[in-house]
Amino acid sequence: MPKFLMQATFSPDGVKNLIEQGGTTREQQLQALARSLEGSLEAVYFSPQRNEGFVILDLPDGQRINLACTLMAVNAGGFVQIKAQPVLTARELDSAIEKARSVKVPCK
Repeated sequence: MPKFLMQATFSPDGVKNLIEQGGTTREQQLQALARSLEGSLEAVYFSPQRNEGFVILDLPDGQRINLACTLMAVNAGGFVQIKAQPVLTARELDSAIEKARSVKVPCK
């Protein structure tokens, strides 16, 4: 299953909500989100000094659009801004590198 790294930057109101609810409540909410996307939550980390959080999700290929919709809705709420990107294991990176060697780059 593809992995996605999500980086969340909390607004001042988002930090207030986090203080009120706590980290484990937020982790439970993220677990429910992952399940709703037919995936799983691998890890949640918080960086309080930067008002940020980091999440690693495993999601099936067909859930990218649903993830995008969810992120747009969450970002529109104003409490947090989330960026998500697919990430590769070392073995997956090696596979991508092997394929990249055969790509013909225009204007080279």
